[in-house]
Amino acid sequence: MRLTSTNVKNIYCDCMTGRSFGSSIVGVAPIEADRDFIHLDKAKLIQHRTEIDSMLRQLPECFRQSKGGGWTFLNLCTDKGGVLWTGLHERAAQLLYLGIGIGKMDYLLPREMWKALPGGMPYVVYKD
Repeated sequence: MRLTSTNVKNIYCDCMTGRSFGSSIVGVAPIEADRDFIHLDKAKLIQHRTEIDSMLRQLPECFRQSKGGGWTFLNLCTDKGGVLWTGLHERAAQLLYLGIGIGKMDYLLPREMWKALPGGMPYVVYKD
């Protein structure tokens, strides 16, 4: 699947639970977001796993654990060809949350350290 703002938004919306849950609800994946937690439907994440991973593979090599070891969230808006796939950090965050939900992306440092990073934004890694 091609990495586009529309594709990310559509899959993210399909995976949303639409309700706020505690972290122990069966079938719901709590994902640490910028200020709080968001909750995605585990069954929907599994259903979209191949599409999500396909889009993650289109990110710059610096995000790959095996190549660059991770990079700033601020650069998540471009693909590996240097093309801006979205102008919205919200959309880039949705891709990150989907990636975390399927176990293919993660934060490199705990939230307490983010304020010391450029723009106060986390560094993230694609676990290829």
